[in-house]
Amino acid sequence: MQQFIPAQKRVVIFLCVLAVCGVLGFTLLWSAGLRTPKVVDPSDYTEDMPSGFLFDVECTSQDGLLCVDGYAAVEGERFESVDTRVILYHAGDESYLLLPTQMQKSEAARQATNLPLAEYGGFAARVKLSHLAHPTEEYEICIAYRNDGHNALVRTGCSAEVIE
Repeated sequence: MQQFIPAQKRVVIFLCVLAVCGVLGFTLLWSAGLRTPKVVDPSDYTEDMPSGFLFDVECTSQDGLLCVDGYAAVEGERFESVDTRVILYHAGDESYLLLPTQMQKSEAARQATNLPLAEYGGFAARVKLSHLAHPTEEYEICIAYRNDGHNALVRTGCSAEVIE
């Protein structure tokens, strides 16, 4: 019968460091992918603008980021499972870029719409200016809106020009 020979301490430490580095590398790559805009196909959306659609958007720039904040709602509809995303449309190359967007509460939405739970229609999108191929004023802000059976890509007519 052979005796158990424990691994050398250096080998165990090396393997642990290697595993931690692998997890850290994967996390960095994954998080970088979440922060970059993605090209989307407008035909994935089945309607242009729902009847009674209300929205507001504001663009600012902060620390090298384009910041798009606002809200979207449809009059008379509930906010049980809203999915609102900001998309930038560039007419020159007819590209649609989906920006990383987070839903957030919006007091402005509640005040402007007077709809129950409308404050849950707020959104905030952030993207590095360096990730955009064109100046911000060349992009039109679109809102991808999914709620209560809607699957809409709304072209707002608003420029992504930064207001300081």
